Amino acid sequence: MAREKRKKAHPAQADAVSFFEERKEQRRKQRKTIRKRWMFNSLGMVFLIVIVAVVAFTFAMANYYYSNMRDRMESIADNARVRILSSATSASEFRSAAQVFAADFEQRDTLEMQFLDASGRIQASSSELTVAAGIQPESVDLSRAMENQKTESWMGRDPNTGENILSVTVPVIYDGELVGLIRLVTSLHLVNREIIVIAGIVALIGACVVVIVYFSNLYFIRSIVEPVAD
Repeated sequence: MAREKRKKAHPAQADAVSFFEERKEQRRKQRKTIRKRWMFNSLGMVFLIVIVAVVAFTFAMANYYYSNMRDRMESIADNARVRILSSATSASEFRSAAQVFAADFEQRDTLEMQFLDASGRIQASSSELTVAAGIQPESVDLSRAMENQKTESWMGRDPNTGENILSVTVPVIYDGELVGLIRLVTSLHLVNREIIVIAGIVALIGACVVVIVYFSNLYFIRSIVEPVAD
């Protein structure tokens, strides 16, 4: 009789075991769902913020560098205009003075100073390569300065060399007449490389922030969210 009773109890025990196993599996799936949802929401938002911050900071730094370079070049070109107007009042005098200024230009390692006539042809340059090659500038700043008779700047790919440059052109005007132009040119290679390095560092910092948030969220889920779910 006892043996028969034990046999009859077996299905009930099996049902109880099956019930607890199902509950355990449901809780495991529930914890997994909560973990995925929490990580996706929190990390997704942090990742988006980091990307926006990196892009915004990179653009801000690039604008800062380019603006400072342009302001500095405009100041140098304007000073040269003032100095050359003190000794040249005609196109012929401008050409003579340009030769002297180009030869004495001290920042030729980072900047090229060009002196052009009223039609945009180079009369003198601090770079001997430009003069020897007979290169004639075709950038937008030159045509705008000739047309508007005011300081113009331009940044882009040089049509003659294919190099990314920043150029500033200042018109030299005497008695309302355009007698020539002074143009400063510099390569953006080093500046662009520095901006890329800064962007890489900022991106690395952003990645560290994402990793820290990931592990902190993981700890939060395991220590608080999952016990509450149980």
